[in-house]
Amino acid sequence: MITATDRGAICGKFTKAGLRKYGVFLGKTSFPNDIALRAMVASANIHAFKFDKCVEPILCYSKRHFYRCYLVVREGSRYIKEAMKNLGFVKYNEKTDERDVYNYPNGFGPIWIGKLYNKNFLENINNDFIKNKILKEEDFLFYYDISYICKIYKLQMKKKKYLIEKLKDLGYKASETHLCNTGIKTNADLEIILDILKS
Repeated sequence: MITATDRGAICGKFTKAGLRKYGVFLGKTSFPNDIALRAMVASANIHAFKFDKCVEPILCYSKRHFYRCYLVVREGSRYIKEAMKNLGFVKYNEKTDERDVYNYPNGFGPIWIGKLYNKNFLENINNDFIKNKILKEEDFLFYYDISYICKIYKLQMKKKKYLIEKLKDLGYKASETHLCNTGIKTNADLEIILDILKS
């Protein structure tokens, strides 16, 4: 288990502090809590690689003043190669909220681009937070902050539940996220979200 309480450093608010403490280059995004957890897992893996090991996240979450990740240490070339595939970089456009992920240095990173939860394992744990929040949350890369999107595109704010239902009607997966009160996680592109918000 690893915990971070210096939220400003790990979520991209203070770039130099993040680089010094965690070895990752971060900046401001509309999904700071998401990128913070992914930076923590990436940083843990970078340290583990030095000892021919790697880590796999079982549960990563944000609560009040801290971030916490429960990790399993793996040993062996197969696990290490898989972990390395799950390290990437994100190029973010603050003006449009567009984000693109790369497997080579381009933008912020390195960050973990794999799953943050092992839901098969978590299903056996009797915990209200896990049952009511984590297990109901889609484990996609980065959430969309609807409030931020409406602000930069000058759109009227719509309820999360309405947006989630519309996305599901279109065949996409979508859910609320514990990482942001006005955020959703979905496999739909930003353009799809904008079309719903404009309708």
